[in-house]
Amino acid sequence: MGQRRSGDDKVARGIDARPAMAFFKERVDEAYAQREVRTSEDAAYYLVQLLTRFVCPSGRLADVGPRPPHPLGGMLLTAAQEHDSYRRFVILRDVGDMSLLLAGFFAESLRQRCVGADYYADLGGAAYGSAAETCQPSANAVVFEELACNFLIFAGVLADVAARCDLADEDTVRGTWSRVVAS
Repeated sequence: MGQRRSGDDKVARGIDARPAMAFFKERVDEAYAQREVRTSEDAAYYLVQLLTRFVCPSGRLADVGPRPPHPLGGMLLTAAQEHDSYRRFVILRDVGDMSLLLAGFFAESLRQRCVGADYYADLGGAAYGSAAETCQPSANAVVFEELACNFLIFAGVLADVAARCDLADEDTVRGTWSRVVAS
């Protein structure tokens, strides 16, 4: 057995001792290879960023708190009523991001819920599609359109990443899950 590095205890929580971005890039690349997924580099980078923002306390998704201010469907309605295009984009992106995490990274946990991955895939795909329309014309619009059109493929990649993170500690999974979904 090799020499133990400091921080190896974090592996059980799904975070390697290496920086979170490097850890998730490696896991996303492995999932892409296993699934033979072909997407833009920008979309793959977005997935790495999404996972990093989720696990890092200073990340945008972590700032949302343990519960979204409204159910995700309500947030989508709020976005439709928002007059400021930047704020509308941020809400739509956040709905898409949380839906992608739920339908992908937490897909196993959804099997025990009334609302399944298909609901989050529809919701997230719609949110990303609207986000793409909101930020036209820009390079971001292309990435969000790709996320919308291939939502289930990206959810599958995140499900593979979750499996590769070896979140064996059930309490850790429950704690992470509760940060994203309102009871």
